[in-house]
Amino acid sequence: MPDLYDQLNQKLDAEEPAPGASPFDQLSAKLETHDPPAGITTMDIMDLESDQRSVMLMVMRDPNKVDGVLRTAIEQRFAERMADLAGTLRALIAGGWLIELGEEPNLRYRVHLRSRRGSAGSGLWSALSDRAL
Repeated sequence: MPDLYDQLNQKLDAEEPAPGASPFDQLSAKLETHDPPAGITTMDIMDLESDQRSVMLMVMRDPNKVDGVLRTAIEQRFAERMADLAGTLRALIAGGWLIELGEEPNLRYRVHLRSRRGSAGSGLWSALSDRAL
């Protein structure tokens, strides 16, 4: 398996560099175009269906949102209003809106928010180390 330095060189050699672009600029441009930002923003929630939006807002507002909201709490709140709550949760997970934690019967759900630009763990070196693992 090639090491991180070899992978970096392969990426940089794969394309013609822009005139005057530093290796850092070249690699940053590649990482930004190939890796879409993970997660969601709060403004994206407005585009969801009504049931999905309700679940998302409940999970976001719950005081236990850091540890995740128990599935039983979601079921208690929406069981009467939603015919297919399990389908709604599956759709939100598949769409990258929620993160499912744990196993049955202790499933928890957390909102998958996009990290802000410049926050710890983001940037060139973090992206390189994530790819090398």
